[in-house]
Amino acid sequence: MIYQPEMVEQPDLRRADWRFLLPRASGERFEHLAVLGGPAGLAGAMAAAGAARRVSDCIPASESVDALAVLHDSPVRLADAARSLSPDGVLYYEVKRPATGNVFATPNRVCREMRELGLRPSGVYWVTPDFTNYRQYVPVDAAGAVRWYLTTRYAPLSARQYLLGKMACFAAWRMGERVGACVPNFAVVATASGSSSVEPAILTHPVATKILGGSLARPLLLTNGADNGSRVIILPFTADAATPRAVLKATRLAVFNANIEREQQTLAEIRSHLDGSLRRSIPQPLGIYHDRDLAVGAESYASGRSLLISSWQWRRPMRDKVEDLRLVANWLGTFNRRFQHPAAAWSGWELRHEMDALIAAYIQAFGSTPQEDRLWANLRQYIDSLQGVCVPITRRHIDFVPTNVYRDNQALSVIDWEDRGFDFEGFGPALCDLLHFTAHWGAAVHGVHAPGLQHQTFSRLFLEPNGHAVDVNMARRLIAAYMRKCGVAPCLYPVLLVYTSVEHALERLNRQMVYASSSDLASRQNNRYVKHIECLAENVDLLFSAGLGRQILGADDGARRLVSA
Repeated sequence: MIYQPEMVEQPDLRRADWRFLLPRASGERFEHLAVLGGPAGLAGAMAAAGAARRVSDCIPASESVDALAVLHDSPVRLADAARSLSPDGVLYYEVKRPATGNVFATPNRVCREMRELGLRPSGVYWVTPDFTNYRQYVPVDAAGAVRWYLTTRYAPLSARQYLLGKMACFAAWRMGERVGACVPNFAVVATASGSSSVEPAILTHPVATKILGGSLARPLLLTNGADNGSRVIILPFTADAATPRAVLKATRLAVFNANIEREQQTLAEIRSHLDGSLRRSIPQPLGIYHDRDLAVGAESYASGRSLLISSWQWRRPMRDKVEDLRLVANWLGTFNRRFQHPAAAWSGWELRHEMDALIAAYIQAFGSTPQEDRLWANLRQYIDSLQGVCVPITRRHIDFVPTNVYRDNQALSVIDWEDRGFDFEGFGPALCDLLHFTAHWGAAVHGVHAPGLQHQTFSRLFLEPNGHAVDVNMARRLIAAYMRKCGVAPCLYPVLLVYTSVEHALERLNRQMVYASSSDLASRQNNRYVKHIECLAENVDLLFSAGLGRQILGADDGARRLVSA
């Protein structure tokens, strides 16, 4: 069947991110793309995204195609695929080796067969963890990219995975590009004999070639994301390079191009107010270009490992994970102080006004349980009781989570300054970002993924009066030190805890409405921040008890030293 762009709305394109690996004459769209295999509706989704002028889910009987994707569950043989290509066509071919008949189909053998059929292989990619999740496409013919992936993106969760990772690192060091013989899932990109393009089209734009210094590069794709609004990350590795030359971020749909443009502007604006180590912690914007109608933003590479990866890592001591949080609290306190303006602080009346607006939007979106009604009433009464207390306003990062913070020794880098969010304009109450980060960090260090267990971790971190565990005690000391550093009164702790949870519940809903195709958008069950609010509502008497902020954060003796160390 041939699909037209107007036939499909809000497609899920994450399974089609391999398209960013394909060579193509600069600026040109494929005339006819055939997609064989994959989830139902994938071809229609790609048609809606404008991946080609025509997209079909079968090989046409009477004509050739200039782009063909044979996914791992397609029964089409390589020889049949080669015959269907036009003289300047491009082939993307997946192999799942554990599948019957493919055990011995190594990348070298598949490439040899392609050459015998008149095709020219231009790239071999390890698809990891598998073809169901497809979070990374690692070029196995770039030894530096393989080693980078294993040392910065691979997080062993067990002894078995730890040993496998060590063995893979050794194999990558000893075998170089031959390490492809060991990978279970891989994809090969090849071109027909008449094609003049072999490098992925997204790397051939003048902006990209200038960044790469004219060197040939292999792209490593990071495709994990919650929805179509998440950007595809392209990390170009030049020959023998141990790290990427830069970071390229591409939108999946042209309707989201503004996100790329906004992030470049935000990075430039933030960096203009910083210097020294703070300035170095924010990626440098390197420009925007377009691959056909999709925006691509370039920025400098953030070295080190994501704190999410290091928090998950098997056998990593809790003291090291707490040190991550200490560095984050120190960085955020310094950053927020730099952007604080006393004249912009909210009065008690302004805080009540902002909170009322958030609560009204929450009730409209999710409704309100009797316990939550009681939470809102007590919150309003508590805010009205605050006399002469101002809320410091500062520059915020609406998605300040371990995924977006990288650590290289003692230096941090903070990425993903897209500034999206519910009614978010870049500034807001101090402390909210640290509370948000700590909630995610607390779940990560204990390997908690289920929403039901995440809200238990939330309660343990922020509400239980006697938090004697090392991670809870240190988290509270660091929060207390941050509040002292940024001038946040202890009495604001319960208010900003509710504010942060409501804000992010609405932000998640807003993102689903804009980016996702699910019909169950306002589900309370699928929103982790609604679970946080339910937890707060269950503990409303404790939340607004006299001096909770001082009680929870009372162990801040020496905390100023912890944050400023």
